[in-house]
Amino acid sequence: MNPILAIWSALKGIFDWSGRSGRPEFWWFFAIWAVNLVVPLLIVGARLLIINEYIPAWLPIPFFIITSTAFIGAVARRANDVGKPGWKYALSLGLVIFAPIVILVTIPNVSFELAIYFWLMWPLATFAVLIRLSLQVFLRPSQPGPNKYGPNPTEATK
Repeated sequence: MNPILAIWSALKGIFDWSGRSGRPEFWWFFAIWAVNLVVPLLIVGARLLIINEYIPAWLPIPFFIITSTAFIGAVARRANDVGKPGWKYALSLGLVIFAPIVILVTIPNVSFELAIYFWLMWPLATFAVLIRLSLQVFLRPSQPGPNKYGPNPTEATK
């Protein structure tokens, strides 16, 4: 699967956490999600730390919510593909991804220290959870043949 089809498939299934997603689809979308989202967060956080200039913490949130919701759906479908219940993996990743947003929205005046945490530590925590999940689910090959979540995406495209 090429990168364009992977992005389209993930965004098309933004709220569809059923079915299965093969490794190529998942990893292409993951690469694009990480580059377009996490790297800019680290750059903005480094700028905040070095220059000491406050940047509104809510600035990237609308784009982040859309792409992260699609990513969590891709995680659920990928877990389904290896025969695991996708909702468990989606829930654990969703808590790590969306908890800082809830904190930032509920606190009226975000302190400088919390902004630094948000921009620098939060992407690192997200990647730590992703590394753990990747060892359990993302690197495994698809279950051969259909499973209870649907047909094998690799076999369906051949």
